[in-house]
Amino acid sequence: MRTALLAALKRTESGEIRALMPLAGRSALGWQMDLVRDLGCERIICLCDIPGPEILGLQQECEARGNEFHAVRGIPQLLALLRAEDELVVLMDGLVIDRATSAELFPSIEKLPKTVFSREPNESVPRESISEDFERIDAERRWAGMLVMRADRAQQLGDMPSDSDAVSLLLRIALQSGSSAVTIPEPAFEDGRLFLAESAEAVEQKHRQIITASAPPLVWNGPAGALAVLVGRQLELAGVKSAVVLSAALSALFFLTGILLSWNGYGVAGLALSALGAFSGACASALLELRSRLFGHDRKVGAILTIKTATIVGAIAATLGALSPAVGQTELIVLPVFAFGLIVLASADGSPQVRAFWSDHATQLTLLAGFAALGYPEDTLATLGLVALAHKLLRLRRN
Repeated sequence: MRTALLAALKRTESGEIRALMPLAGRSALGWQMDLVRDLGCERIICLCDIPGPEILGLQQECEARGNEFHAVRGIPQLLALLRAEDELVVLMDGLVIDRATSAELFPSIEKLPKTVFSREPNESVPRESISEDFERIDAERRWAGMLVMRADRAQQLGDMPSDSDAVSLLLRIALQSGSSAVTIPEPAFEDGRLFLAESAEAVEQKHRQIITASAPPLVWNGPAGALAVLVGRQLELAGVKSAVVLSAALSALFFLTGILLSWNGYGVAGLALSALGAFSGACASALLELRSRLFGHDRKVGAILTIKTATIVGAIAATLGALSPAVGQTELIVLPVFAFGLIVLASADGSPQVRAFWSDHATQLTLLAGFAALGYPEDTLATLGLVALAHKLLRLRRN
């Protein structure tokens, strides 16, 4: 069995357990759990003083995904869990490694090489810039915070004092057993691909860097969509966990109110409120996409599609109510359905700049509300549909 050994023991100068400090929606320990699961670890052992609520929550998450999780206090409990035939992946307390870097270090996870990863020799790195947590492994190099070894070697821990630093001892045992050493280029540490959560300030800076890098790109051809991405990013930076639910609820409230107003003779107000509903839905979609990029949860794609579908249905319903009574009954039904259907088709292809506009239903509803106030809702809707059709036909001709 492939087993991971993590730790949540060391504290920052302010007294916080650094592996449990929040970082982009998870703790450093949570990010480590994601990493070792990607590496095929079926069992996770965490060294900690007392398993508090954060660690118990991670244990429940881990077991829900079909993995084992054990919180242990010292070497005797650790040795009781390890079997000689196990592969052991060891990570430094508080070290976060991004998925792309992990994939580069381990191109194949079927059989992990027995390796001690090291940083570049001292002459290429200013000494004062390296935390003492990166222990020396020889006269020139320091440990990079990760190693893979055979678990039978770990039985040597039984000869050591029970209150010893198990991770540091395992590093020495792996080196003495002849594990190969692989150097990780220093730029990986400088740009944060390998990050040590050693202070609240460093974690806050890394938190902002991760959120900013993971947010969907800003494309101002769809102004309301770009603004929704900015709002979603700020909500995630602020750590508002219920932001998706709140945005989706506001979207539903605005749309329902807008549809009621539209069907009761207040077309302009109804379209304006529906535009706010589309914007709130775009905020929820931006947050879901950001979190999908962060955590790799494919199930969020379904939620995004549901929100987009609900937005289109709401836009059609509000537009139907806002159209002038002068329009015939057949056209009343057909025009919004065909116009928004063509808009959806136009948003499915083309450059990102073009897609941004056709996907920005909040801006489209705002345009409709503005021209409805001038008395031209049907003309505006028909124009949007014709332009979308022209775009689609041009794309087909080019292809």
